[in-house]
Amino acid sequence: AAEPVFGSALVPATGLAPRLAVLGYPTAGSPTAVLEACAGRPEHDRGGQTSLPCALGTGAAGSPVLTAAGEQRAVVARPSAGRGVLLASWGADA
Repeated sequence: AAEPVFGSALVPATGLAPRLAVLGYPTAGSPTAVLEACAGRPEHDRGGQTSLPCALGTGAAGSPVLTAAGEQRAVVARPSAGRGVLLASWGADA
């Protein structure tokens, strides 16, 4: 069951994956966002950036997300094809 984060209940991510990296986003997120579940695990590069090797669907930019590890993050960009999406710590300036 999705647990409340960011002060509101989670909308579960759509799609099936054996190990979800992204569980969902709060109902306060973008009403047009379509957040897709993915099996990829968050990756950390040398520059300290965190990314997910998957697509999060349309309208996900700016949406807060909760990873399977319990990390609260915000989607800040979809850097380029094949690189997935870039995440920032929740509350950090984008």
